[in-house]
Amino acid sequence: MLLLTVVVNWIFFIGASVMSVMAFVNMAIDKRRAENGGWRIAERKLLMQTMAGGFFGTFLAMIFLVSHDSPLLLSSSFSI
Repeated sequence: MLLLTVVVNWIFFIGASVMSVMAFVNMAIDKRRAENGGWRIAERKLLMQTMAGGFFGTFLAMIFLVSHDSPLLLSSSFSI
């Protein structure tokens, strides 16, 4: 029973990691396309990847791919 729990945890961890990487890469591609005026990735697809386990990658993409005048991490209006 313990082995099954460990295996399920690892499967979830690996799946969430893969989805996070995919979500981050897709958000970076979407941002590049937006800057260049190209066809964008559907928001529905990005949100579905987030809900399917890519929440950490989406969160990191929102922090590091922001191109405003002030960095999001140093902004006083950002709070969790």
